[in-house]
Amino acid sequence: MQPKREKADETVKQMQWFEKLDFYDNPFSIDTDIEDELIGVDDILDELYYRVESGSIVFLEGQAGTGKTAVLKKVIGRFMGSKQVIFFDCKEIPDKRLNIERLMFERYGTIGKLLRLTPKNMILLLDNVPALSKKNTERAKFFFDQDFIKAIVLTGKSYSRLSMSEGIKERIGSRVIKLRRLTPEQVVELVNYRLGDAKLMNEETVKTIFKRSRGNLKRFLEYCDMACQIAVNSKSKRVKTKHLKKLFGGGDE
Repeated sequence: MQPKREKADETVKQMQWFEKLDFYDNPFSIDTDIEDELIGVDDILDELYYRVESGSIVFLEGQAGTGKTAVLKKVIGRFMGSKQVIFFDCKEIPDKRLNIERLMFERYGTIGKLLRLTPKNMILLLDNVPALSKKNTERAKFFFDQDFIKAIVLTGKSYSRLSMSEGIKERIGSRVIKLRRLTPEQVVELVNYRLGDAKLMNEETVKTIFKRSRGNLKRFLEYCDMACQIAVNSKSKRVKTKHLKKLFGGGDE
């Protein structure tokens, strides 16, 4: 049984639960901010930074909810000062066709177009790359070989099942970086970081919600948001068992 959100009064605009606790933004927002702390990925970030700086094509592998997009945002934060970082979510392409050349030239703006500046040493970050066609991945390799693109980071659920051109697979080689699901202990650390001094959930509550999410980080954050909404709206200072029962229906899923 999936949890249901409480229905808000459509006639009266109410404060969000986190606003009542003086949070500026929802601490459980799925859209992780660049400055947010990522738990358990320090080694992965170090390797990604190294691969980008050394000029490689890398595949970042991870199941849904493991934080692939959040990791890419960290890469953007690290290299965005050069104004040569291109990020694109391939799921936004309805027909699997992406004009990579246009993305590169758009980075130079109107002046760049007028001066006919040639892209050089761009960093291409393609999220959810299974949505791309083989032709697109081969095109990305072409621009990489011509030094228009310095480094490419691709993400997806499974590298072995990915339909890509053999050329780009050769360029990737063994450079497949795997993201693992967070452990319950790491999730507790994440929640403590996000909530700060607001002790809304104890360790047992966090682990219970994480178990319900089946290890999916996005689903876990959504459940935390919903649980806190129920607790705060009932004027409780902490998420309790009764709130989880209301969220999950009190029975097994």
